[in-house]
Amino acid sequence: MNLGDAFKPIFEYFGTLPILVFLFCVCLLVLCLTMFISSTALIAILLSAIFASTKDFLDVPMQSLVMLIATICVGFSFMFPISTPPNAIVFSKGGVKIWDMFRFGFLLSMAGIVLIIVFGMLYWRWFF
Repeated sequence: MNLGDAFKPIFEYFGTLPILVFLFCVCLLVLCLTMFISSTALIAILLSAIFASTKDFLDVPMQSLVMLIATICVGFSFMFPISTPPNAIVFSKGGVKIWDMFRFGFLLSMAGIVLIIVFGMLYWRWFF
């Protein structure tokens, strides 16, 4: 059993949803995981899992779009000091509290996810 087989039931369950909702769920998964795991390591592991577990219900162009959007969403982790090095630097200076980072980071992350999904579905979809 590989990692793609472990994620397969989860992605198949969400695969019955409309593609926009599926993309939003994948982006939320990536966003939640990147708060606790290194972004580079997360996307290296998760891309292969997404590809292996969605090949039964998504065609290759749509798989590529999901993986591209998930890769970009890794950079939208603005909620905690440990999420990215710039967050840690800003927090270490003492001018920002964790609650403020979480509140504004959540708004920025959600706005980024919505914008990248809309842009991906309107623009990148035609290049795959």
